[in-house]
Amino acid sequence: KPPLAAADVRARVAQFAGRARVELTRAPTFGEKSRLLLAVTFVVGADTAERLVATRYYGDETRMNAALEEMADRGCRFLVAVRLDGAGRVRSLADAAIPPKFSRLFTAIPKSRFRIDASSSAIRAGGGAAP
Repeated sequence: KPPLAAADVRARVAQFAGRARVELTRAPTFGEKSRLLLAVTFVVGADTAERLVATRYYGDETRMNAALEEMADRGCRFLVAVRLDGAGRVRSLADAAIPPKFSRLFTAIPKSRFRIDASSSAIRAGGGAAP
């Protein structure tokens, strides 16, 4: 993906003006982000939560556990929204195989409170309106 233009970044951040603090970083992993943004709450989709506990992204289970433990030690948490997968199935936090010792890091956002069945890329391409 090409980098976003500064105007696109400003437009994305503007939606939170007066509502929430936004931090921007180019850190590629949540572990690296957690070193920069102590005690931060990340809002992610269920697909991302599933990847956060998938050993293939870390090399092995020991590295995954170490990364999650480091994020926990830094006070990080994850709010997890439902998402549609490529097959059209609704995925939620319940679908992620969260190791019990890390369950305290993850909180589900009930689909009754937030559900948009479109990717952020699709919403942006449509001028910012959700379907």
